[in-house]
Amino acid sequence: MPSNMKVHLYDVHTQATTPFEGALAAISATPLDQRMRSVGANEIRLENCLPPNTPANASSYWLLDFTNLRFKNGPGKANRVAPMTGFSLGPDDGFGEETAALYDPSKKVLLIQYNHHGPRASAICSYISSFFPGVMLDYELSIRLNPNAALKLQRQSILRKIDAKITPPKISSSMRKSGTSLDNALSISNSIGGNTIEITISASRSKSSKLDFQKAHEFISAIKELMSNGDAVERLEVEGRPSPGAPIETIDLIEERIETTIYNLTLGSDLRYIQSSRWEGLLKARNGWGAIL
Repeated sequence: MPSNMKVHLYDVHTQATTPFEGALAAISATPLDQRMRSVGANEIRLENCLPPNTPANASSYWLLDFTNLRFKNGPGKANRVAPMTGFSLGPDDGFGEETAALYDPSKKVLLIQYNHHGPRASAICSYISSFFPGVMLDYELSIRLNPNAALKLQRQSILRKIDAKITPPKISSSMRKSGTSLDNALSISNSIGGNTIEITISASRSKSSKLDFQKAHEFISAIKELMSNGDAVERLEVEGRPSPGAPIETIDLIEERIETTIYNLTLGSDLRYIQSSRWEGLLKARNGWGAIL
């Protein structure tokens, strides 16, 4: 089986008085059995947290590992020549899926392992933001785009078309911005049992027509924010031109997100990638992205 993992890069934004690393320190000081929180339909816990420049972590970064805990239906133990059997679980045992992360406080970026079944970036952000009862910390994550694509998008002074495909059931309620047109569309889809929404906003056929620049960028930013929810956004393409008369350019913001694949992770005897191997992979990704941070 392939021993690799994908890593995505997110910028951390905050208007909270508590810095992101301050929240991490406070959560890690909380006993493990008190760290579980509900985020949407999932139960999430910060499983392990190593502060930077400590005996267990010589790097300058926070090394984190989050877990989705599941106490309902789960997988079975399979064998190529024998029938599948269940795992032997105690009365308080369930199933868990892990997502490793690395936070660089100097650059305010979060690198996150992509695990389809583990906590996603949006859930991790919601977990940290709402961890303390009665206190809502204002943290947001935005996925980092390839610098060339981000610059190309910024230079499009004339926007002609936005084309998006979104899967609303994969978006947590905490990510929705109440009162926005996008939120209204997501809510309508949910209310009638929809699974996907395809949105195409085009200027008129006149060569001089264009979308409202500020509002179009606000709409694009809202959809980009949903991209922190893994594969909730299947398509996001923007068409525009840098100046009148210039050729139309199409920017695929899904393809242009910054992503790397780390190979040769160490697989444990229980068929889980070991924690230290996943953290080493994140450190490799961080070092590899040094030039763009």
